[in-house]
Amino acid sequence: MIGGLGVDIEERLRDALATATNGGRTGYAVAKAAGLKPELLYRFARGGDLRLRSAAKLAAVLGLTLVPATTDAGQAKPEQEQPARPKRKRK
Repeated sequence: MIGGLGVDIEERLRDALATATNGGRTGYAVAKAAGLKPELLYRFARGGDLRLRSAAKLAAVLGLTLVPATTDAGQAKPEQEQPARPKRKRK
């Protein structure tokens, strides 16, 4: 998974990568344009993981944009609130 973002992003990136390479671009050229090691891109194309920063670079080269997920109302989802930690009393 890409930084815990889910399979959908991975699938879209892999599909865009496959389209680019089937359209005549080499994986090496895509990797270099994104500033990634070709081995990293090769592993990702075959089911490996990417870090979010690498995914963003790859997306930009492939003409995709990573955006925050939205709710039905079109608003960005609020960050999940963490429960407040109880304050410790000092002795």
